[in-house]
Amino acid sequence: MWLRRGEFNVTEIPTSYIAFVYLIHNTTNNKYYIGKKQFFAKRNKKKCESDWKTYTGSSDALNADIADGHQIVKTMLHLCKSKGEASYLEIKEQIDREVLFNDQYYNRFIGCKIHANHVKQLNLS
Repeated sequence: MWLRRGEFNVTEIPTSYIAFVYLIHNTTNNKYYIGKKQFFAKRNKKKCESDWKTYTGSSDALNADIADGHQIVKTMLHLCKSKGEASYLEIKEQIDREVLFNDQYYNRFIGCKIHANHVKQLNLS
């Protein structure tokens, strides 16, 4: 289950968005993970819904804790209209939160490649 700004459960893909940036909070050990996920994937050259509803990130440590029974809360921080927008907002959240310097985050690697054209419509104000 995904929360949007901690207020409501997101069960359907929001209209006109293709991805989101998220925060996963492990409430058992009070650790966090910042990532991004697309709502759609290509399978056999066809566009279909991704596994976004059950996705928990690419962190092996986070997924091991979940497998061990740790409780998590998944929150959508940003809905994104392009992959570039998602990449930008993910890296911005990771840098603003200093995830590589803070042991409270599972994130151990961050990186991206974004062109200015990918984010020209993004309004951060």
